Amino acid sequence: MDSNFFIDSLIGRGVDFFTGVPDSLLKGLCSYMEESLPERMHRTAASEGGAMAMAAGHFLSCGRPAMVYMQNSGIGNAVNPLLSLLDPKVYSIPALLVIGLRGDPDTSRKVGGTDEPQHVTQGRLTVPLLDTMGILWEYLPSDEKDLPAALERAFSHMEKTSSPYAFVVKKGTFSFAGKKAAAVKENLLSREEAIEEILSLIPEDTAIVSTTGMTSRELYELREKRCETHEKDFLTVGSMGHASQIALGIALSSPERKVLCLDGDGAVIMHMGALAIEGTSGCGNFVHVLLNNGAHDSVGGQPTVGRKVDFPGVASSCGYPLVRSVEDREGLKEAFAGAFTEGPVFIEVKVRKGARKDLGRPSASPKFNKQRFMDFLMDKTVPSPQKFFIGEEAREDLKERLASLSPSRVFVVHGGKSYSSSGAEALVKETVSSVGKEVTVVDFSGFSPNPQLSEIEAAYSLFASDPCDVILTLGGGSCMDTAKMVRHLRLERDGVMVPLLAVPTTAGTGAEATRFAVYYDGDRKISVDFPDVLPDEAFVIPSLMSSQGEYLTLCSGLDAFAQACESFWNVHSTDESVEYATKAIKDIFPVLRRLSSSKKAGEEFSMSPEERLRMGRGAYWAGRAINITRTTAPHAFGYFLTTHYGYPHGNAVAMTFPFFFSLNTDCPEDSYLGVDYPSFKDRMFRLRDLTGMEDPSDMEKLVVSLGMGTLRHEENFDYAGFLKAVNPARLSNNPARVDEAVGERLVSYLKNHMA
Repeated sequence: MDSNFFIDSLIGRGVDFFTGVPDSLLKGLCSYMEESLPERMHRTAASEGGAMAMAAGHFLSCGRPAMVYMQNSGIGNAVNPLLSLLDPKVYSIPALLVIGLRGDPDTSRKVGGTDEPQHVTQGRLTVPLLDTMGILWEYLPSDEKDLPAALERAFSHMEKTSSPYAFVVKKGTFSFAGKKAAAVKENLLSREEAIEEILSLIPEDTAIVSTTGMTSRELYELREKRCETHEKDFLTVGSMGHASQIALGIALSSPERKVLCLDGDGAVIMHMGALAIEGTSGCGNFVHVLLNNGAHDSVGGQPTVGRKVDFPGVASSCGYPLVRSVEDREGLKEAFAGAFTEGPVFIEVKVRKGARKDLGRPSASPKFNKQRFMDFLMDKTVPSPQKFFIGEEAREDLKERLASLSPSRVFVVHGGKSYSSSGAEALVKETVSSVGKEVTVVDFSGFSPNPQLSEIEAAYSLFASDPCDVILTLGGGSCMDTAKMVRHLRLERDGVMVPLLAVPTTAGTGAEATRFAVYYDGDRKISVDFPDVLPDEAFVIPSLMSSQGEYLTLCSGLDAFAQACESFWNVHSTDESVEYATKAIKDIFPVLRRLSSSKKAGEEFSMSPEERLRMGRGAYWAGRAINITRTTAPHAFGYFLTTHYGYPHGNAVAMTFPFFFSLNTDCPEDSYLGVDYPSFKDRMFRLRDLTGMEDPSDMEKLVVSLGMGTLRHEENFDYAGFLKAVNPARLSNNPARVDEAVGERLVSYLKNHMA
């Protein structure tokens, strides 16, 4: 339905006042009203309750009902005036409610239909809430021909009962082809730039509470960009307008803790009374930052009155002893110079409207964010088992780290030809020369793609002949497994823990982020799993992976993607592992889809620097994920294909991955090996949404299109040996039971994919 058709139809029924709080599902409607209606007819309200009160005032003055729009999460703000002002048993005032249905229970289990966690319960309870309040409602039709009848029902009800009537609006109901508001050119920082500057100015142990919408999303991504953890941040994904009161509650309860609130103008306006409570609190440990862009950025960019309000004056009047208003980095530096020494402090930062188009959403669940934040506040935080650096700037981080260790001898484990072609050799020379003193480099590259016990012993013998101070490994999974084993043997045999720095030159195994290593004694695979096997620090430098050709890129990419999915559905998954797996999938899967489309179009293989970054970063997070959960069936079956038929590890895993993606996606409860089936099903819905695959067979099509899903001319393939060689421990991690019948189906699947 065109927004102008809807508004014109209401005007035709006598409605001449429109008010409310913007919602993303009503974006077209709100934009049309903002652009097309005069101010006397349309006012954006501070809150949904305020909108109801304005609607009541309008009716009292002229006897005509107003239209009030809101997101369903705003019903809570509207309950009081609805039940104590407009209610038929009180003043009996009609109003037409237009409510965006976030968290729609009818679509939340469809790909593309899921919504953020804060909307799920509200979506389920929207209709029951309206029923409980005695408000008659219906879903607004999306077909314009059905609107007149719906309006007749609504206006007939309001005229007869002098009470509200509600239209519940599903996603996609409104369209709007009007002109897009021109971007206002302001010589101001973006909100994200301001937050990044603030992070550099505050003490490291500061607790941050960020308001709902873009602010929390940008804070989360900035932590990722800075290779920092998230336990110091409480991301207020819902409860618009209450972030500052959450922060104040922390500041009052923990007077020794420095607390910062990152707030927005729309949120402050919604509950401006909070400023009086905060300003008079006497909390010298509380800093309230208002990022004022004059817009409701997260729901469509509709304007607020933020740029018309003297927030510093209001804050000062509310008791804040120190108030600042700034517009640039220098102003921020000056404002924060006195923060946390006297207070509470109020800092308005004028920023420009808008956000990055590729801005993501937090990968962690709100519950996990809460628990991690509580652990930080209560000093229960467990340090990360590994430091990591991602991006080209990790080159400098590596140099700084090696210089800080000041080694005399460095044991460098690296690949063969790839050592030079990847640029790793040049990096080692640069890094060693920057230490500031003469350093002896001891090289080892004598390992095979599946490292043998004899090769591990040879590496250790070379290392132990004149022990080195640091182990530096640059390469793929086999290279890192060798280096890990040298460190492990040094600790096991000599009781010495040698620093281990890992620099991957492939984006697939995630070995730089795991506490296990694999080697072989003949055909017998041996897996080692100890905390000391995990490298101390990982340096993911995308340009070192640029020499990988198409086949190896696809092998490693599919390996990392499979790891992430296997961790996601693993019966041992945790909130933390799901966060890491989600990050990995978000990074890797779009690149795989792009490569698939390119390959089908017959285009020459190419990877942009951004795609290399995403693949390397995604592989790292996939490694962090399986470091918690371990892998499942695709990896368990893949090892036989590698050891007996020579398939590179990533290709071997990709052979069975689509089969198990389908098996696990459709796993019934009586075949589930875990203990919490509802949570597992919820994760699988999330996985489908992350990949955009409603039909599990789509994964098979993708893998085959990348040239990784078929057995190549293995006419005498040992299917019996293939099934017997599987590590039962890996199968016990798989959510769906893999029994003899499943084995037969898997064999049939492989036979149908024989090249």
